[in-house]
Formats: sequence, C-alpha cells, structure tokens
Amino acid sequence: LYSGVEKLFKDHEGREHLVINNKIFVNATDNTDPEIDVLKKAITDLTFQHPCWGEAMPNASVPLELEIANLVAKGKQVLSLLEVKELNAISKVSVLSNEELSDFLHFQHSLGKMIYFDTPQLRGYVIISPLLLVEVMRSFVTDIAFWPKKGLIRNTFERMSESGIIQRKELYLIWEQKHFTKLSPYKEFIFDILIHLDIISEQRRYDTNTGSRLPVEYFFVPCMLIQRNDTRFMTHECTPEKAISLAFVFKGTIIPPALPNRLISAGLSMWTVKTY
Repeated sequence: LYSGVEKLFKDHEGREHLVINNKIFVNATDNTDPEIDVLKKAITDLTFQHPCWGEAMPNASVPLELEIANLVAKGKQVLSLLEVKELNAISKVSVLSNEELSDFLHFQHSLGKMIYFDTPQLRGYVIISPLLLVEVMRSFVTDIAFWPKKGLIRNTFERMSESGIIQRKELYLIWEQKHFTKLSPYKEFIFDILIHLDIISEQRRYDTNTGSRLPVEYFFVPCMLIQRNDTRFMTHECTPEKAISLAFVFKGTIIPPALPNRLISAGLSMWTVKTY
C-alpha cells in the first residue's frame, strides 16, 4: 500500500507538499489504537517545523480570543460585528480600540481561525467557526448518492448537474433541511460569501440608463457542472473569424480547480451570455 502511494506521487509536482514519509495506519474504529498517538506526535512535530512557530503574538487581544473560543465550544458559529464589539467592550482585562479590533479580525482571518471580509456586503458578520463553510459546501456541492430521492430539492440538484444553474431561493430551500438549519438565519450573508469566493458566479447586469444593478434570478455553480459539452458550439462558433480567444499556458501540471471557476465567474460578470 505504502509503496504504491510512493510510486503514484514519485514524479508528482506536489510531492514536496505531501507528508507520506511516516507510515501510519490508524484503525478509526478503535479508540485505543496506539497508532493514534503516533499520528499525534507526527502532527506535533510538523507544527514545530512550521515557519510561523515561535513568532511573537499580540497579547492584548487574548481575552477576546478566549471569549470567542468559548462561544465556539458551545456551538456558536457566527457572530454579528455588533456582538463582537459588545464582547470586546465587556472585557475586564483589555478592551481593544476600533482600529485594534479591526486588526484583530483581519489577523484571525489570516490565520484561518475566523472568516471576516471587510467589504460593504460582508463586514456585518464574522464566522468564528470556519468549519461552517464545510457545512455550506456540503449542502450543495455533493455526490448524487446524497441527493434527496425526490421532490423540489432533487430537481434542483439534477438541473445544477446538467447546466450548473441554481436560483437563490433554491439554495435557501436546501438550507431549510434539518441537517442545515444552522445556516438559515444567515442565508443572505452566506450566499454573498459564496459569490465573493467565486463558488457561485453572479451574472452582473446594469441598467443602461441609471447605471444601477439589475436583480439576478439565476446563478452559476461551476464546480457542480458535470455534464460534458456534446454540442458543436466550439467548432462552429469559437473560430478566429467569430471569436476572440484567450489561451493560458501553464508551466506546471497542476491547475487549481478554483482558477477556471474564477475565469468563468469573471466572464459572466463582464459579458452577456448569448444563447445559440
């Protein structure tokens, strides 16, 4: 098994990022498996080797960080910015200024401990448990085996796999399922985050007279499109006479999936989609 893994990644471009030197085989069904301790030690050793280990950390924000960690332990996943400010204000040890609080949120975001985007649409909330985004992705980026057997949600998944299209109200309906009820109170905020991260692509359109944004009914989910193009569109329409083409040549062999998704998002944001 281990030699097979080594052979598989021997000439792989990402080999240096893989930790497969330690041969650890954990029995996930046995809480007393001694290999679990071996795995813990391996993770600890890697942590000590990280370039950021040992760096000086600001301690003025520790009381607020502990308060937030306590809320996460109790199951809280999202706080409004106002709630964060209130937590900071009632601290008996250290109260951060508005500028320091902003720095704290940006720093925690950079560490991956929280998710905070300082943009007009998103700065009203802070995701204090980043695992929430895992739940968000699991709710609609999922395998057919986990789709509902029938109903509106099943129809949504089938159409999304064929065309990559979803409506805002359809995603909200998915989040009304009992497994995702924690998402519903923050559905508008979470939806905007998905757009911000280009997980969902918004086809932005503007009124030519007023310049104001027009409401959008349909959104594109690039990572859920599994239907291959079986039309003659590329050969008939994407020719030097009819279209301007952009070609990207990569030095490496690995192309992050997010890159083509973002290119699609950018195209949808800038140009009108034409139906042939």
